[in-house]
Amino acid sequence: MKWLLIIICTAALIVSAQTRCSVSEFYLLATTLHDPLERHKKLMQWLHTNGSKCSPENLIVIWNNLPMWAGTADNEVIRQQIIFLFEKSK
Repeated sequence: MKWLLIIICTAALIVSAQTRCSVSEFYLLATTLHDPLERHKKLMQWLHTNGSKCSPENLIVIWNNLPMWAGTADNEVIRQQIIFLFEKSK
């Protein structure tokens, strides 16, 4: 019985993690990849996968910290994607 409860709780956590925007996940991804091209690719992939789940406030946090987090991977393509997601989330 205890194992069933653990499995159900774990499944609920996984589902809730997949249905929300985690700015800390974006930050971790941005700060752990050294190669700017790989970092840009992974950040764009994250925005395409999770960006629509972000609130306007979360997108503003990402926008304001992007130069520091993404470094040289920060460019107009990422910025345009964030603007698109922000407009869509209103």
